[in-house]
Amino acid sequence: MIPCPFCNVQIDPNAYFCPNCGKKVREKPVGTAAGDQVKLYLISVLLPPFGLGLTWRYVKSPDQKTKIIGIVSLILTFASLILITWWSVSLINQVNTQVNETMKQYQLM
Repeated sequence: MIPCPFCNVQIDPNAYFCPNCGKKVREKPVGTAAGDQVKLYLISVLLPPFGLGLTWRYVKSPDQKTKIIGIVSLILTFASLILITWWSVSLINQVNTQVNETMKQYQLM
Protein backbone atom coordinates (compact mmCIF):
# COMPACT_ATOMS: atom_id res chain seq x y z
CA MET A 1 0.00 0.00 0.00
CA ILE A 2 1.16 3.53 -0.80
CA PRO A 3 -0.25 6.88 0.31
CA CYS A 4 -2.36 8.93 -2.10
CA PRO A 5 -0.38 12.08 -3.00
CA PHE A 6 -3.55 14.17 -2.57
CA CYS A 7 -5.32 12.87 0.57
CA ASN A 8 -2.71 10.50 2.12
CA VAL A 9 -5.12 7.55 2.34
CA GLN A 10 -3.40 4.21 1.76
CA ILE A 11 -4.15 2.93 -1.76
CA ASP A 12 -3.21 -0.04 -3.90
CA PRO A 13 0.04 0.67 -5.83
CA ASN A 14 -1.66 -0.59 -9.02
CA ALA A 15 -4.61 1.82 -8.68
CA TYR A 16 -5.14 4.54 -11.25
CA PHE A 17 -7.53 6.58 -9.08
CA CYS A 18 -7.72 7.12 -5.33
CA PRO A 19 -10.86 5.43 -3.94
CA ASN A 20 -11.14 8.14 -1.28
CA CYS A 21 -10.71 11.44 -3.15
CA GLY A 22 -11.21 10.14 -6.71
CA LYS A 23 -8.16 11.90 -8.15
CA LYS A 24 -5.91 10.27 -10.74
CA VAL A 25 -2.74 8.96 -9.10
CA ARG A 26 -1.12 7.56 -12.25
CA GLU A 27 -1.74 7.31 -15.98
CA LYS A 28 -3.35 4.20 -17.39
CA PRO A 29 -0.95 2.66 -19.92
CA VAL A 30 -1.95 2.85 -23.56
CA GLY A 31 -2.72 -0.34 -25.44
CA THR A 32 -0.18 -1.81 -27.83
CA ALA A 33 -2.29 -4.71 -29.13
CA ALA A 34 -2.90 -4.95 -32.86
CA GLY A 35 -6.48 -3.73 -32.51
CA ASP A 36 -5.38 -0.66 -30.54
CA GLN A 37 -2.75 0.12 -33.17
CA VAL A 38 -5.26 -0.19 -36.02
CA LYS A 39 -7.66 2.20 -34.24
CA LEU A 40 -4.87 4.71 -33.62
CA TYR A 41 -3.65 4.55 -37.22
CA LEU A 42 -7.17 4.88 -38.63
CA ILE A 43 -7.81 7.95 -36.46
CA SER A 44 -4.46 9.36 -37.58
CA VAL A 45 -5.32 8.96 -41.26
CA LEU A 46 -9.06 9.67 -41.30
CA LEU A 47 -9.30 12.35 -38.57
CA PRO A 48 -5.77 13.76 -38.49
CA PRO A 49 -5.94 16.62 -36.03
CA PHE A 50 -8.16 14.71 -33.60
CA GLY A 51 -5.67 11.88 -33.17
CA LEU A 52 -2.85 14.11 -31.92
CA GLY A 53 -3.90 13.90 -28.26
CA LEU A 54 -3.91 10.13 -28.26
CA THR A 55 -0.74 10.04 -30.33
CA TRP A 56 1.00 12.24 -27.78
CA ARG A 57 0.18 9.73 -25.01
CA TYR A 58 1.96 7.05 -27.03
CA VAL A 59 4.98 9.24 -27.84
CA LYS A 60 5.58 10.29 -24.22
CA SER A 61 5.35 6.71 -22.94
CA PRO A 62 8.56 5.28 -21.41
CA ASP A 63 8.15 1.99 -23.32
CA GLN A 64 10.15 1.90 -26.60
CA LYS A 65 7.54 -0.14 -28.52
CA THR A 66 4.81 2.30 -27.50
CA LYS A 67 6.96 5.27 -28.57
CA ILE A 68 7.48 3.73 -32.00
CA ILE A 69 3.71 3.25 -32.38
CA GLY A 70 3.25 6.91 -31.44
CA ILE A 71 5.89 8.11 -33.92
CA VAL A 72 4.31 6.09 -36.74
CA SER A 73 0.93 7.60 -35.83
CA LEU A 74 2.46 11.09 -35.80
CA ILE A 75 3.97 10.55 -39.25
CA LEU A 76 0.63 9.27 -40.57
CA THR A 77 -1.16 12.28 -39.06
CA PHE A 78 1.16 14.81 -40.69
CA ALA A 79 1.17 12.95 -44.02
CA SER A 80 -2.62 12.92 -43.97
CA LEU A 81 -2.76 16.64 -43.14
CA ILE A 82 -0.38 17.44 -46.00
CA LEU A 83 -2.38 15.28 -48.42
CA ILE A 84 -5.70 16.83 -47.35
CA THR A 85 -4.27 20.34 -47.65
CA TRP A 86 -2.87 19.62 -51.12
CA TRP A 87 -6.15 18.06 -52.24
CA SER A 88 -8.17 21.01 -50.88
CA VAL A 89 -5.98 23.59 -52.63
CA SER A 90 -6.21 21.61 -55.88
CA LEU A 91 -9.98 21.43 -55.59
CA ILE A 92 -10.28 25.16 -54.88
CA ASN A 93 -8.04 25.98 -57.86
CA GLN A 94 -10.06 23.70 -60.12
CA VAL A 95 -13.37 25.28 -59.04
CA ASN A 96 -11.85 28.74 -59.42
CA THR A 97 -10.72 27.91 -62.98
CA GLN A 98 -14.16 26.61 -63.93
CA VAL A 99 -15.85 29.70 -62.48
CA ASN A 100 -13.47 32.00 -64.38
CA GLU A 101 -14.10 30.14 -67.65
CA THR A 102 -17.85 30.39 -67.13
CA MET A 103 -17.57 34.10 -66.35
CA LYS A 104 -15.57 34.66 -69.57
CA GLN A 105 -18.28 32.89 -71.57
CA TYR A 106 -20.96 35.20 -70.15
CA GLN A 107 -18.83 38.28 -70.79
CA LEU A 108 -18.45 37.37 -74.47
CA MET A 109 -22.22 37.16 -74.97
